[in-house]
Amino acid sequence: MSRAGTSRIWTEEAVATLRRLFPTKASNDIADIIGCSDCAVREKAKKLGLKKVEGWRREQFRNRWINGYKNT
Repeated sequence: MSRAGTSRIWTEEAVATLRRLFPTKASNDIADIIGCSDCAVREKAKKLGLKKVEGWRREQFRNRWINGYKNT
């Protein structure tokens, strides 16, 4: 038995988009493209065994730090 609404967005096209983008894009950006929540993106990626490319999180943190403090 599935939860209500959990499968409506995960068409073959949406899964292909997720597989293509997840390694290098933020979940909220993918969610905007697919039309779902970032939580749904993270959960589906986890179920599919998708991972971010090595160093992705470190680079995201670095960019936020630089951009956050550059203008102060």
